[in-house]
Amino acid sequence: MKESTPRGSTATRSSTTWFLIGDVQLRALTVTHLDTLYDELLAHGRLRDGGPLAPRSVEIVHTVIHSALNFARKRNMVRHNVADLA
Repeated sequence: MKESTPRGSTATRSSTTWFLIGDVQLRALTVTHLDTLYDELLAHGRLRDGGPLAPRSVEIVHTVIHSALNFARKRNMVRHNVADLA
């Protein structure tokens, strides 16, 4: 997993850090990648101070990833939605 800052206004760049699974190709994404992401977010995913992210916020991240992978599955970009098992 790598950490990067999104493009945008200076205020956005200076205050927002995104955790990405950017080095993993979509078809190579595994449950372990997602579990690791969720663990990292729960441990120190809060943007303002690097503290733990609330479990509900991590659930929302999971919902977004799950929806995106469903979209990819429907377009034959992935065979299975690995978020079903994470």
